[in-house]
Amino acid sequence: MHGSLVAASWHAKRTQGLPDCPETPPDLKGPLRVEFNFEVKLDDLKKQYNQTLQEGGRYKPPTCNSKHKVAVIISFRNRPDMVTGKYKMIRHNRDKHNEANSQNPGKLSQTKNTMDKDGMNTLTYTVKKIEKNVLYTFITVDIQAPMN
Repeated sequence: MHGSLVAASWHAKRTQGLPDCPETPPDLKGPLRVEFNFEVKLDDLKKQYNQTLQEGGRYKPPTCNSKHKVAVIISFRNRPDMVTGKYKMIRHNRDKHNEANSQNPGKLSQTKNTMDKDGMNTLTYTVKKIEKNVLYTFITVDIQAPMN
């Protein structure tokens, strides 16, 4: 399979005889506190959500028709920590011999013309493997650099 990464809007399939889901779900909890300082075993999550999720991590409300679908894409999940760099900028004035780029205003004004052709909209990849799990669908892709 070969494809391009594009933004898409989906409407969920309707189940006959069920009403539309309310605009605000009754069990919506609001902001959640997310903590990364403890490990969760995947098997424990599988047991916890096995009854509510379908293959590939899909969820469908049992009592109503959802109006929308949502896809959460997490890229580079297994990337080693050392590949990611963090830094903190120290406030300072512009360095000598590092003048502002006079081409920037022109380039920025062309963004509306180039944004559909640059970056994620033109990314091409080859799907190598698709693994459907109870909690998620793991898609392995090969991203080839352009031949320039």
